[in-house]
Parts: sequence; structure tokens; C-alpha cells
Amino acid sequence: MGENITEVVTKKTKKDVKKIMSNRKITIFIDEEDKELKKEYYKKLNDWFYHARHYANDVVNILQCVVVMENINKSIEGDLHLKLTDYLDCKSQSINYKLLTQKYKELLPSYVRGAVGNNVYKNYCENIKSILKGEKTVSTYNVGFPLYFMSIGFKFDKSDKNNFTFKLFGIPFKTKLGRDRSNNEEIIYRIISGEYTISDSSLKKDGSDLYLLLSFRLPKKENKLDKDKVVGVDLGITTPAYVSVCGKSNVRKSIGDREGFLKQRLSIQVQRRSLQGSLKYTTGGRGRNNKLSKLESIKDRERNFVKNMNHKYSKEIIDFALVNGCGSINIEDLSGIGSMERNEFILRNWSYFELQSMIKYKAEREGIIVNVINPRYSSQRCSVCGHIHTDNRITQSKFECLSCGNKDNADYNASKNISIAHTESYIEEITQHKKRMDKEKNKNI
Repeated sequence: MGENITEVVTKKTKKDVKKIMSNRKITIFIDEEDKELKKEYYKKLNDWFYHARHYANDVVNILQCVVVMENINKSIEGDLHLKLTDYLDCKSQSINYKLLTQKYKELLPSYVRGAVGNNVYKNYCENIKSILKGEKTVSTYNVGFPLYFMSIGFKFDKSDKNNFTFKLFGIPFKTKLGRDRSNNEEIIYRIISGEYTISDSSLKKDGSDLYLLLSFRLPKKENKLDKDKVVGVDLGITTPAYVSVCGKSNVRKSIGDREGFLKQRLSIQVQRRSLQGSLKYTTGGRGRNNKLSKLESIKDRERNFVKNMNHKYSKEIIDFALVNGCGSINIEDLSGIGSMERNEFILRNWSYFELQSMIKYKAEREGIIVNVINPRYSSQRCSVCGHIHTDNRITQSKFECLSCGNKDNADYNASKNISIAHTESYIEEITQHKKRMDKEKNKNI
């Protein structure tokens, strides 16, 4: 299965060495030849999934009761938010133990109850401010909720070919790595050797398929990088990403092929629309179910294609930074930047926020700082003389400064601006330009 990475979090071990949290989604199955025993294992596993979901909802209800009992119904800000989470931690854990331990003691192993409770509590506290403001509703957990477990005593053993076995809850499991494009075999070998450390993980069901959502910590690399040497990343219509290094360096790279990307994605979208159209004339029965199943398969194929391309683009961006000794990367913040053609195109096709997340966690692994900057005027500003004008950018691919005559690739010019967009001088320059533009606009009203 492909790599499934959540937002990366750095932690410190007892030796004060920073490590990176990472996740992998691995196909597994119950490794038992006796059919009756295997059937019994599956039943036990299904029961645990069922009870874990209900346990999670009971924990949420207790957290809510604690808040209501204390009449905490105002917005939580700053230190008060921290005090509330500390209070919830103490109070809810005590109530959880008293009310839920006896109810679930025979239904769920203790290291499942502990892991589920920790995850539910973490999610609740992350959203408590929005919940109290009425911006979010309290989470409820339905079918599909993972079976979390603590990593105590969990270990892999080598099996035949490139697969591994492990025992969980007394049930024998085996990995099904297949062609292993995500290099999971190497990850597991590093876990066995002690280079990587397993963290609390989970099992997940998808129909008849079973997956191990493996969480582990890996040491943060110590690269000799210059934090003041910055890579600017410009996202565009002509190319998915254009990168360059700040300063006088002329090092640059165009990443991705727009035409190839769109050709493949549009081909998938045509199949999807054709199938959606045929569903209008299929009212029910097996034929409709088959088409709906195929439609979901096409949607998954399109989603996986975009995800794989984002993995490819983000890796190339990180590799570019490493090769050039850059310790920082500037990427654009496209949230709330209006409905420009470029932004709409990027957000619709590149799945930009996923790409941004991938750049962040891959940079974190290498010890690279990522700055999310405001890209305002980066496409209009001349990276040579600093002159800003809408007519500087002639086309999507051509830039020519009206002041100094500098001619260059428009995406490269924008990426150079983005590479210095975090500096105080650049921010001040853009602020002053905006003030002048607003003043001119008010004059013409």
C-alpha cells in the first residue's frame, strides 16, 4: 500500500534527540490455517472493532459531561484553554476509569482501551475551543473507526519472501506487502533492528480488507544545511511547481509536466462522467450496484493518481533543497487569496494542501524549515529591481520588467520573489506598495 502520512510531529526522547513521527498503511491478514480457529479470530476481531467504537463514543460523552457539569460555556483562549485541557485530563480520566473500566473490562483488552481513550481525548482537546464557540460539533465515531492499540510488546518477525508476522491480542497476523512500492519491507527491517521505534498504532477494516496503520518514530537527519539559503516554490498553470534559490544564484528547476498530468487526470474524469451518465438509466438491481462499485473504483484511481504525483513533486522539491544546501523552503499560502484563474486552477488540479503537507513532513525529516508565505504580488514584482506592475507579466510563461527590462520565465521570477518573501524588507516593500495601490484606487472612486 502507499505511504499514508499524517501531519508530522517532532518529539524528544529521554536522550533529548529529536525524532519524527511517521505512518504506513500495510495490508495484513490473519495467519491461521485452521478454518474454524481462523473464523473464531475474525469474530473476536470484529467484536473488538464494534466495542472500540462504542467505547470511543462513551469517552466523548464523559468529556462533554465534565464540561457541562462545570458550566464552562464561554470561549476558551490562551492559558485558560490549557487549564481546561489539564482539568479534563485529570477529571475525565478518573470518571472514565470508574464508569467505563467495569463495562468494557471483559469486552476490550486494556491496551486497546488506553489507546482509544488517548486518541479520543487528544481529538476532543484539539477541537474544544471550536466546540465551545459553536463552530464545530462534538465528534461521534461510526463504523470504520480504527482499532487503536498500545505498542507494548508488539514486535515483527521475518516470514517467507518479503513478508513479516506479528501477534496482536493473541491473534497471529501476516503482512501482504506485494510489490512493495512504498518500501515497507525496509521500514519493518529498521524497526526490527531498533533504528526505528514503534508507537501506538491501529488496525482498520475496509470491507473484507484489513490494514495495519503502523506508526513509528525515526531519527531526525542532521544535514549540514544553511538556514539562510532559501528555496522559493511557485505553483503555476504552466508547470505544477517551479523552484529557485534565493540571492544571486541562477539555480532553478521546473518540476512536473502540466500536459501529462492533465491528460491522465482528464482521461479518468471522462470515464467517471460517462459512468455517472449511464447510472441515470439504471434504476436498480445488480447492474446498478456494479456500476456504483466501478464508479467508486474510478474515484479512488483518480485520487491515488493525484496523491502519487504530489508525492513525486514534493520529493523533487526536497531533493532540490538538499542538493543546493538549502535549510529553508518558502511555499505559498493560497487560502483566502481570492478567485484568480491561477489559484482556482491549482486548488482544483494539484490538490495543493495535500502537496503542502507532504512538503512539510518530508522537509521535517531532513531538518529543513518550511515557511508558509503570502504570495501577493510575487508574479508582478521584478526579482531583479523590485518594480511591481500588473503588466510586467506578459503571459503565464513570460515576464518582462517595465522598469529595468529584465526578461525571464515568469514562474522562475515568481519563485525568486517567494524565496525572500519571509524577510522584513520584502514584507515592508509589499505593504507600502499595497498602500499606494489602495490610495490610487480611492482617488479614482
